[in-house]
Amino acid sequence: MAEHGAAGVTIADVSERAGVSVGTIYGRVGNRANLLRTVQEEELARIQASMVATLAALEADGAATVESIVDAYVQGMASSAPTLRSLVQLAAAQQELDAAGPAAWREMREVIMGSLERASDVVVAPSSDSWRSWVYEVLDAATFQYLESSTPQSAAGQRRLVKNLIRTARLLLEAGEGPVGASE
Repeated sequence: MAEHGAAGVTIADVSERAGVSVGTIYGRVGNRANLLRTVQEEELARIQASMVATLAALEADGAATVESIVDAYVQGMASSAPTLRSLVQLAAAQQELDAAGPAAWREMREVIMGSLERASDVVVAPSSDSWRSWVYEVLDAATFQYLESSTPQSAAGQRRLVKNLIRTARLLLEAGEGPVGASE
């Protein structure tokens, strides 16, 4: 899907790549729509599992800092950008597939925010679930805005993004949301 986009995914291509017969694919998923849904679910699960493993390793090594977590997140999303682009296009084109994305990203939010809240170098202010969601959305939106930019991405550009996201995450986590209704 990352190579050809969602429109270019055929059961025959998947069959060839997986080394199984077309009949096996049809037997497992039934039709192209189910194939795309399965690919979407498996890719989102793969991306999340990779992130969970990376963050668990950081925590096990005592290296889970805001910097290392944000850097791991940006690197993980950058390495998955072609696949994620295809999944977004797929969801936009096929409404029935649009529902899987938000659930997967809620799970990813919990993974990232949990790690950030356990980071060894930040004192996290108490906050609500809606604040936690907003903090994650800021990190996620900035990361994807950078990855989707039409200007070529460089190592220096990615380092600058990570540096700015580290500062942003630290400020938001330490400040918390303030008194309820204070900003309303």
